Amino acid sequence: MSNSKEFELHVFITHFCPPQVSIAKSILDFVRPRISKEFLRSYARLLKHGTRGNQPWKKDIMTNSRRGRESFRNEYLGEVLFALEQLSVKKLNIYLYSNESFSYEPLSSRTLFTCKVFPKYKKMNAHNNSPWQESDLESPWNLLWENREDLKILARSQVNQKSLYLILENDTPINQVNLDYWLETREESSEKGLIPSFLRSEIENSGERWRFIDFHSLDPDQVNSWKVFSMKGNSFIQIPSLYCGVIILDNKLLQEFVESKAFDRFTSRELTWWDMGARAAMGLQFVNVPKGFSDRYALRLNGGYQEIDPACIIHHLPNLYASVPEVCQTRPTVGWLRNSIGRLKIHD
Repeated sequence: MSNSKEFELHVFITHFCPPQVSIAKSILDFVRPRISKEFLRSYARLLKHGTRGNQPWKKDIMTNSRRGRESFRNEYLGEVLFALEQLSVKKLNIYLYSNESFSYEPLSSRTLFTCKVFPKYKKMNAHNNSPWQESDLESPWNLLWENREDLKILARSQVNQKSLYLILENDTPINQVNLDYWLETREESSEKGLIPSFLRSEIENSGERWRFIDFHSLDPDQVNSWKVFSMKGNSFIQIPSLYCGVIILDNKLLQEFVESKAFDRFTSRELTWWDMGARAAMGLQFVNVPKGFSDRYALRLNGGYQEIDPACIIHHLPNLYASVPEVCQTRPTVGWLRNSIGRLKIHD
């Protein structure tokens, strides 16, 4: 097993700072989509197909929840940066991509911090801040793709270095246990063409229950498609198309990523139906998928208990999805997930 102390860690974080929106701008954002031809055409689609289809004038269900946490964005980022500096690595290079300048004084001399500013991503529709709207090249969701040029450069220059590359959200801290888990399971996972993954969790507003937020259904029939299998004495599970928002790559995986369709905002559409924000953080999940698997990602199970190993679990600090009742109720609790996994048989 590789020791994290041997590696130089490159971290890529996107940090969007929403602009101030005036009352006049809010009204305009509400009215403008409703005076378009597309709005009128939607009525024809409703009569013919029973649905209006894509509705850019309709508020995204997560918009209010995201807006309510905007004032805490620097606090979340501070927690992420602090957690990174606690990691036991040889050298730490942090790249921050933002639409505004951000200063940070590293705690250690081994840490290099670089902030790259892209002021063109300052537009925000106050009514609909949705990653499904991909036509606007100045949409703030495009900021998530600005790390690609630096990844290309590193892919060319770091092939002989012992390096790791972490693409991370600005509100999801990674700790030493998470990093050790990835290194411990990377080699054994690669023998099947798989990659260790993570599972994001949030705490409900009541503070009583944790929810795993990246499941899109609690349908018991869906559980039957989950695959449990063994690799070198460890048990793993694959839950199809499970988004985790965290990418870790070694040199070999970085080379594969840079050369894949997943690396580009447009060609990545050929791999999945996911929105532009999710595609930016999916990594190699749908690239070179081995036979018999739905994608490349797998989670380690905790011994013989058949529950997700805590080392795979990361906390999404804003508790964003758990704060929206319609969304929270469709995400599994720890108990529900444990019971579901316990019913599955291990495949060879």
